[in-house]
Parts: sequence; structure tokens; C-alpha cells
Amino acid sequence: MTSKTIAPQGFVPAVPKDPELLGAVGKVAIHNTHLEMELKMWVKTLAGIRPDEARRALQYMPISQIRKLVVKLSKKRISDEAARLRIRALIQRAAELSEIRNSLLHGYWAREMQNNDEFWLVQAGETAIPAPTTNDVQKLADEMVELWNTLNHERNHGFVRIALLPPSKDELVGEARDDA
Repeated sequence: MTSKTIAPQGFVPAVPKDPELLGAVGKVAIHNTHLEMELKMWVKTLAGIRPDEARRALQYMPISQIRKLVVKLSKKRISDEAARLRIRALIQRAAELSEIRNSLLHGYWAREMQNNDEFWLVQAGETAIPAPTTNDVQKLADEMVELWNTLNHERNHGFVRIALLPPSKDELVGEARDDA
């Protein structure tokens, strides 16, 4: 991808007018939230807690910390090394998509003062990359949906469900206390 080192005053803020591009950016934002909630449900499953407890406990935790927590909890509740490696691969993919999303949504959308035809994403104040196309953004949204489907399936019906160790005695005592 082409990038430019720029003088900050060489760009002006701009919003694309293409409704399909703006719609795709909106889909990325929504699908990212779905991915984040699914990772919270992974914590729920791996920690053996209720959905409302997971949502409340993780409400203000940065998503990077939630991803680390999923990996940490998988070491406690999944003894199969291959399953833990698959979890790490899924979590790494979630991190990669999150980073792309962050660049898209937190980048400074701009145009060069001398060239109003091209949009750029200005990053870290000194580098600009060409803004993604509608197809690029839609592809990201589609990849997020695909990852969500995989995460949800594997947690509820797939290898995670199969490899999950039963809760410890302490967890069972806690559940019994909650039910009383």
C-alpha cells in the first residue's frame, strides 16, 4: 500500500459522500461490537459464569485485556494443547481485525489541499495511506461476520465445547450458592 509522509497542514478533514462506503464503515463498527460481545461470552464460558455476570464484570475492560483473559482462562479450563492453540489463533485473528478496524475508524479521513479527488487516512499525524475502497471495507465487515460465526460456533457446539473441562469444585459450590 502506498503511504506518504505529510505535513499536517497539507490535508484537510473530509467525509466521503459515497453512501455504500459509509454503510460499509457502519457495518464494520457494528460487527466489531458483535465480536467484542462474543469474546465476553468466551470469558463467560471459560470462567463458568452467567452471561450477565460476564457483561457486568467486563463492561469497562479494554478488548485487548479481554482477549488476554480468554487465553489465560483457556489454560485453566482446556487441557488439550491443540484446542488451546486453535483458541490462540482465533484470538490473534480477532486482534488483527480489531487493529484494521481501529485504523479505519480512528484514522483521520482527509483530502490533500491540492487534490480533492483522493481520500487519505492520516495516521500518527505524519503518515497518510490511501483510504480503503468500499470493497475493502465490505471485505473487512464480511471477515468480521465470518470470525463471529466461527467463534460462536466453536464456543457453543465445536471444539471448545468438546474440550472444555468440567468446572472445579469451587465453581460448583459458587453455582450452588447462587441458585439457593
